[in-house]
Amino acid sequence: MKRIIFFILGLLLLSIVISASGIGLWVRPNEPIMAHPGSSENKTWYIFLPYPGTLQLQIQFAPTEWYYLKLFSLDEIGTMNEIMSEFIYTNEQTASGTVVLDLDKIRLSAGNYAIQLTDANGLGRYNKGYAYFLTPFYQAETSGIYEKESNDKAKLAMSIQPNQMIIGNLSNSTDQDYYRIQLPTPGALQVQFQFNPEGSYYVDLYSVNLNGELNEISGNYFGFSGETVSDTITKFSDEILVGSGVYFLHIEAAKGLGLPADYTNEDYCATILFH
Repeated sequence: MKRIIFFILGLLLLSIVISASGIGLWVRPNEPIMAHPGSSENKTWYIFLPYPGTLQLQIQFAPTEWYYLKLFSLDEIGTMNEIMSEFIYTNEQTASGTVVLDLDKIRLSAGNYAIQLTDANGLGRYNKGYAYFLTPFYQAETSGIYEKESNDKAKLAMSIQPNQMIIGNLSNSTDQDYYRIQLPTPGALQVQFQFNPEGSYYVDLYSVNLNGELNEISGNYFGFSGETVSDTITKFSDEILVGSGVYFLHIEAAKGLGLPADYTNEDYCATILFH
């Protein structure tokens, strides 16, 4: 019942926003939008996500065209807060037909969002004769324990329980994820990490000293190293003995290693094993 009420309130909010601005259309997740630019003004679409989940924008466009594509969250009064901005272009100048680009998946809370597209003003690439297709691919997360954004700093860390698997995602190559765990007694800690072989990660554990500073107690590099795999790789850190208290798990994409693919936008699964 609460979700139905929230859905209705979301529709009312969108109606107010659209009426006030005079622009924008309601669109549904996973359905393509076909449009002609028509002018250099922004094209705005509104979308409601009934559950937390991942959103991935896909755009199909003429190779001669350049665009700016942005994603905004909407607060209770309809104010747009930018959460993603991408410059859409291709170097495939000899390509014919259309080019399809998939943007990185981003994990979002339930709520109202706005998608905005405009041509790259001043770059000489605007042409109103070419149509484009834009599809907001959405996958709801209705079960399991999922990462809650924003958690890219220790002070914003998501709290998790020992021996509880968390499903997370790096939304871009510079994203970082922090998780906080409280241990009631001394014991042994070990990280179990499952990931797509296209990515490589630094997965580290930190203790907290009396000054509130983080001290690394376990540093790990997890990446593809020639295993025979299907979809995922599972690796474990060394087991370490720790006292009771607060600890942090830190996950980021491995950078500067000269590997063919340091970053992937696919989900990972992490578990802090404790006994």
